[in-house]
Amino acid sequence: MNNCASCHNTAGQGLNGLPPLQSHPVLRQPNGDNVVMAILEGVLPEHGQGMIGFAHTLNDEQVAAVTNYLLQDIGGSKVSVTTQRVATLRAGGEASPLLWLARAGMALAGLLAALLAWVLWRRRRARRVA
Repeated sequence: MNNCASCHNTAGQGLNGLPPLQSHPVLRQPNGDNVVMAILEGVLPEHGQGMIGFAHTLNDEQVAAVTNYLLQDIGGSKVSVTTQRVATLRAGGEASPLLWLARAGMALAGLLAALLAWVLWRRRRARRVA
């Protein structure tokens, strides 16, 4: 009520020309990640009035509660968000597998370079003996 109703009204119908949340397409998505991020980081549209973020005001439990209220009570969705999911999104999301793949690729390239150097060294040595 303290953070949302002044702009979106108590039932999400919008207030003073600010956007309504009722029937908003973001509330019909298969997960609540976009809603969580809008609450945490805010929304800065190209045109029109934006929304401030509440990352420094609301804790993970509060963000999950607001998100679930929006999704379920205003949006009519069966989707819910956990406090753990909010914490993960606040921290930047899951770790990318690309870092592991890059490290594995560099290790493999190092092994191949060492093998190639060994093969060349053996050939050079074999020529000297012959």
